Amino acid sequence: MCPPVHVHHGERSFLIIGGTWVPAPSGTFASVIVVDPFTGDEFYRVPVIGVSQSPTVVDGVMYIVGQWREIIAVDVATGRELWRRRSQVETPATADLSWHDCRTGGGWSVCAPAVAKHVWTVNARGDLFGYDRHSGHERFVYPMAVPLNAAPTCPFANRLACAPKAFLIAEQTHGGVVFSVNGQRINDSTGELLTASR
Repeated sequence: MCPPVHVHHGERSFLIIGGTWVPAPSGTFASVIVVDPFTGDEFYRVPVIGVSQSPTVVDGVMYIVGQWREIIAVDVATGRELWRRRSQVETPATADLSWHDCRTGGGWSVCAPAVAKHVWTVNARGDLFGYDRHSGHERFVYPMAVPLNAAPTCPFANRLACAPKAFLIAEQTHGGVVFSVNGQRINDSTGELLTASR
């Protein structure tokens, strides 16, 4: 289970609850449940396999990363899915770096740093993906760009925990916002990888 997130958007409040494996009444997996925080009434569920880290919510859009490295953008108010992508490296040279992280049995999900123009995610092998926040268009793919943690079974658990601590905004420059994930610095505006901070 991930920590619940309370969001106020428009005239309503939403409590976002994520579970590692939560089946919907239909039998399909819907690991994010959004409820009324005052009554407990369910608004909707989001079909995603396994969520162990809190979604990130920016400008009324919820960004969820499931344990099989799907990244999903959902309108908080309506539950309408805006876009869904899989963080998968497609080049022949890195074909073994799959979004389906069998090495960790589905593994840890990560929270999605939604910075300025882009939303980012990392899979368990350190592949870094940047998507346009609004369209979901894949803009950047960097195989094995992010240093792993020492623990082989949960390489990002130490640094990618709850949404407020998911990433570090290092500086704001005229060239855009620079942030870091596990020590790898990235310019959000250009997608440029900068010198790692460690």
